[in-house]
Amino acid sequence: MLNTAFSLLPYGVAVDRLLPIGNHLVLEMHATSPSAPCPLCDQPSARIHSHYRRRLADLPWQGRTVELQVRVRRFRCATITCSRRIFAERIPTVAVPKARRTCRLHDTQQSLGLAMGGAPGSRLADKLAMPVSGATLLRMIRAIVIEEPSTPRVLGVDEWAWRKGQTYGTILCDLELGHVVDLLPDRTAGSFAAWLRRHPGVEIVVRDRSGLYADGARQGAPAARQSADRWHLLRNLGDAMRTAVDRHRGAVRSAARQVAGSLAEHHGSQDMKPTSEQARLTAKRTARQDLYQEMCRLHAEGMRISAIARALGVSRQKVERWLKSGGPATHDKPAQPKLLDSWFGVLEQRWHEGCRNGTRLWRELRDQGAPVSVTTVKRWATARRLRGAGMSEVVAATTAGRWTHR
Repeated sequence: MLNTAFSLLPYGVAVDRLLPIGNHLVLEMHATSPSAPCPLCDQPSARIHSHYRRRLADLPWQGRTVELQVRVRRFRCATITCSRRIFAERIPTVAVPKARRTCRLHDTQQSLGLAMGGAPGSRLADKLAMPVSGATLLRMIRAIVIEEPSTPRVLGVDEWAWRKGQTYGTILCDLELGHVVDLLPDRTAGSFAAWLRRHPGVEIVVRDRSGLYADGARQGAPAARQSADRWHLLRNLGDAMRTAVDRHRGAVRSAARQVAGSLAEHHGSQDMKPTSEQARLTAKRTARQDLYQEMCRLHAEGMRISAIARALGVSRQKVERWLKSGGPATHDKPAQPKLLDSWFGVLEQRWHEGCRNGTRLWRELRDQGAPVSVTTVKRWATARRLRGAGMSEVVAATTAGRWTHR
């Protein structure tokens, strides 16, 4: 009956009794094999010497902690020449020798430690009815044996970010096996060349098109053949094509209108309701086009580039680029994360409290540990001041000459 109810138990053991104690379950069990092999001479023996009880923590059941109490037999070795006279039977499907938890519980807790660390993993394990201390989880992680990977024949090298925009390292991959070989703490040709000297045998180095890793490959593996990887080639091709299209956006826009007109004639005058994403993109393009029209109007009135940029709350480079190319870019660039994003709430709160000085705001953020520069905060304060003043008021003030060049 018990063996049927607990059919998920490891092979080779049988349940004798189930003892529920509150939120704790105790399973008394024994090994079913009639004999056991000696760990030294590997000869089986059925001569029982004595018994002892071994306690093992196991995976929880229905939110309850589970303990296995295994009745372990001691045997007399049948080999006369063996130095081990008495030995205890092993149950490799349940636990390793001298362990205090089953193999499956050990693997689960080890995975928790790898995913969350010591103290956070311990708190989650308590919630999952697998109590373990943070120090034990760290010991499980340190006990993992990591095999030294073999030197790859085709090595892929690229950068990776410790902290995006600030600190970068180098990632090395075996492109034939498809796994990471090593991580270097910095992004220099010297460290890459030193790694190649310590691991001779690389025949092909696949890299981006920058000269940093090319120089490192020439120093560390001069006989290796260098190649640009497909991702960087396609990325560079896309960037070059986008730049070329942006230079002729007027012609592209005209061609797009002609194609759209021909398609409308072909499909008739059926009105199709745009999706929410299409409506958002259309509104964004309309706002950018309105901004460009305002730039053109102010420029036609003789206003300087710097004054237009202050009036509209944009950079001088954007005003110059749009006026020179004849309009905004036709593609929508994805928003990039900025260092100031996580501190917008604090800045807005202090702004509403009346603090409008950029240097003072920067000092307050610096005291709270924000890794931002005073220039970044001053730019935010200037843009925030312009947004609060309103477009019409700023343009009127600029036209009247109240904005001056700093």
